[in-house]
Amino acid sequence: MRYYIGVDTEERMSHNESKHVQTELSEDEYERFRTFAEEHGLSLEEAGHESVLEWIERQQQADPNDRAFTVLDELDSDRARRQHRRTHGPRTTSSTNGTGVTRPSRSPTTHPPRPDSDG
Repeated sequence: MRYYIGVDTEERMSHNESKHVQTELSEDEYERFRTFAEEHGLSLEEAGHESVLEWIERQQQADPNDRAFTVLDELDSDRARRQHRRTHGPRTTSSTNGTGVTRPSRSPTTHPPRPDSDG
């Protein structure tokens, strides 16, 4: 069985500019909706109207996890890492050399030239 809820989105300025919205609910959805409205002392029409307005408000709020809000932080982090590398040089990597003990890798070292043994 399907239940239909009509929502009157009447604009308060004029009773002639009223719009009606209708939706279809399963029996379980309808019971949940009816119980909620009853618990809050609302008619189904009032609860539906408030639900629609609340949903619109939530949809129009900015999502702080949206990449549009985090991209500047990412750029700042990248810039800070590049600056750190310029100031402190590249990171050294680590190696276990098969021993299970982590040892920092060494930069190639230059040795002073050896004296000639010929002479």
